[in-house]
Amino acid sequence: MQTIKTIIGVILFFSIIQVQAQQRLSVDSFFNRNLTSHQRDSIQQRIAYYTNLIVSDSLNQQAYFERARLYVDLGMHHKAEKDYTYLIKIDSLNPIYLYNRAICTSKYGFTLDACSDLYKAAYMGLKQAQEVYQRKCGLYKTQIEK
Repeated sequence: MQTIKTIIGVILFFSIIQVQAQQRLSVDSFFNRNLTSHQRDSIQQRIAYYTNLIVSDSLNQQAYFERARLYVDLGMHHKAEKDYTYLIKIDSLNPIYLYNRAICTSKYGFTLDACSDLYKAAYMGLKQAQEVYQRKCGLYKTQIEK
């Protein structure tokens, strides 16, 4: 009876360790499966570089833009969307920021928010935004164009 309890205890111990090891894996590494671990590491190093620039200068638009682009390369659109949102707060008249945020948001489907950004970017003269808006946002046109 004692040996059975010992065996069960050992099995539980190793099961717990295995689960904890799996939880330590970064979820981010599963977003863009086409990247090698070397490419992913390189992109993450560049993200860290731009993050340091942002820490030292919170209005550095180029650093936010580059970091957002790198997040997209990793497939982390939710993080890129946050950077584009911040860029839009700094410079709301830049159609590229609106367009890129719309594309990040649309990874989860073309929503009213994504289409609204596309409409604004198209209104500012960005042809790409106008083309995507015309093709993908028919459902929201009446709400947006009031």
